[in-house]
Amino acid sequence: MTSRIEERLLSGGRLTAEDGAELMALDQVLALSERADETRRRLHPGNEVPFRLAREVWLSTPDGPCSGAELDREREEARARGVDEVRFLAGPHPPTLGRLADRFEETRDRFGLRVGAFPASQLPGPPGSLKMLRDCGLSGLLISGEAGSDEAVVSASQFGLPLIGTLTWRPGLGAVAWLQGLARLRAQSEQLAPFAAFLPRVQGNGGGRGYSGFDFLRVVAVARLFFDRIPVIRIAWTDLEQKMASVALRYGADEVDAFDPGPGPYGFQATPRAELLRQVQEEGFVPVADPARAGDGSLLEGTPHR
Repeated sequence: MTSRIEERLLSGGRLTAEDGAELMALDQVLALSERADETRRRLHPGNEVPFRLAREVWLSTPDGPCSGAELDREREEARARGVDEVRFLAGPHPPTLGRLADRFEETRDRFGLRVGAFPASQLPGPPGSLKMLRDCGLSGLLISGEAGSDEAVVSASQFGLPLIGTLTWRPGLGAVAWLQGLARLRAQSEQLAPFAAFLPRVQGNGGGRGYSGFDFLRVVAVARLFFDRIPVIRIAWTDLEQKMASVALRYGADEVDAFDPGPGPYGFQATPRAELLRQVQEEGFVPVADPARAGDGSLLEGTPHR
């Protein structure tokens, strides 16, 4: 970290997009760890790390909408496996507003599962429809800063739906472009309605991963420093090897998500709950069951994470 940026942070200044782009170019990610962890500890003085186990459920495949029986089987299996919440994705054949509301309501009432945050970019109705979806069980809204999302941010806040910002970094994506996206989200959070959490995602290009553990840690640390007024930085355990993901707790992350693989068209590698707990403890933290905080943040712009 350059002395100029460090002096600004130590004096209470804030990271700019230009500063963030400079930090993304650092080869030594250890230089970011101390400042990012300091910000985390300022916002969360304790050492508890909430975690949750989620199942992603696609409402459609390339062949068409999933049947009610298919969705029932998946949710029944999720309940049997101790999943904390179901996170729906529209897929290539988006549902109608009424159908989406039905899926949320039956997930809550028939299966006793929480409905995770849904991407604003996939909403099948106007922002005002968020009230109906909330009443049917929706627990949060994912915001990725896309054009036209301001109205959804305001509506979600009015209806008491927690907001979770999310943005992905990919190899080849310029740091300036990524930081500009973060700046849009920070402006929404501070000018329209406060975000409950931010989920930085890292994805490879094409069929391979294409990024390193250091890329992952750099993204998490810069996000924590940039979003110094958003309470929670959440990481997805599937973005990297489990051990490296737990190390991210020393780079500014506050909460972790694990995934239970389902029979849908896009599978995830499972993270056994016992293994997740063990690795969190090895980093010196105390894992606690999901306190049913806002939403989930596991998804990005409806893009399946392969």
